[in-house]
Amino acid sequence: MKIGDKIKKIRDLKGMKQEDLAALLNISPQAFSKIERNETKLDTVRLEDIAKIFNMSSEEIQQFDERNLFFNNMHECKDSITINNYYNSDQAVFETIIEQQKELINEQKEEIRFLRGQLDKLLNK
Repeated sequence: MKIGDKIKKIRDLKGMKQEDLAALLNISPQAFSKIERNETKLDTVRLEDIAKIFNMSSEEIQQFDERNLFFNNMHECKDSITINNYYNSDQAVFETIIEQQKELINEQKEEIRFLRGQLDKLLNK
């Protein structure tokens, strides 16, 4: 996912409009739209400005990943409105995220079983 796509997702999650963000950045809505469409190269100063508006760090924006979206929001969100808005607007993506997290949990459970077996072998020697 490119940086413009990440910014768009985060903006949507926060319930902000392009026009509002553009005004806060002192740029035209068309210029902001180009950022989200990855048509404009984003410099670090502009990314920092966007991050401040989102109450995030620029690193958090760069590392934003939909697969961890639900769990990150559970810990960082002060209310469930963001999650509910996201769920209602893009249920298929949200369900995919849940399935990916379930797979990750199952993989971790298998790893724990394996490591416990290894530990039991070591302790029984």
